[in-house]
Amino acid sequence: MTFFYPADGFQSCPLCGGKVPASSRYPRALCVQCASEATDENGRRLTFGNVDATGGLQVRYADTGETRNRPFCYVRGVKCLAEEGRFGGYVIQPIETHFKLSPGCWYGWEMSPGYLDDGKPYCSPILVRSVRRVGRRSDRLHVRFWNVLYADGVQDFEKRLHVLERAPDRLTAAIDPGYGPDRRAVICEIDFRWIERHCPNILRSFPVSRCSPSAHGSVSAYLTEVFLCSGSPG
Repeated sequence: MTFFYPADGFQSCPLCGGKVPASSRYPRALCVQCASEATDENGRRLTFGNVDATGGLQVRYADTGETRNRPFCYVRGVKCLAEEGRFGGYVIQPIETHFKLSPGCWYGWEMSPGYLDDGKPYCSPILVRSVRRVGRRSDRLHVRFWNVLYADGVQDFEKRLHVLERAPDRLTAAIDPGYGPDRRAVICEIDFRWIERHCPNILRSFPVSRCSPSAHGSVSAYLTEVFLCSGSPG
């Protein structure tokens, strides 16, 4: 176990949903399995323990046994901090708020390779309708969303995603791994600058100045008005 703590019940690992001893001191502690996957910023596996019987955090490289003098690590693309447990052992917790998909919200979708043979990614705003984990792992998701720039018009898509990396404002995932073409998607926060950079035809065809006042300062209101207000598909 990563740390000892007199626990009354269990809490969920923030990355995989596995069981962790309940602790108000360590509310986001990783489970044993996730902690075992910790690496440095270059992908080298790390191990953790105490310096001696009196405690103290010790971090070593798994391949050479050499000491690492930094307590930061990465687990499934999420930056984490390791520290000595209050009652011994060690505890690892995420230190950044990683990107999450929320139903009813708009995001930018950048898929590579795209649908054409020109080597360019396919980019579109998407409106997420539902998100659920596949099993108990936070890096396996089933996502349903409106794909608004699809060639046949606004389409209701369902995709299985294997999350490869998370950052505060985006995630990178393999799409339908094991089925069909090998594609990846970057799903990110969306604003008018993203639209101007990746989908400028939207702004040319539907100038913000011609939309209702509520759409002038809200990209979500703008996209909803442009693509869905004429009658939400399906």
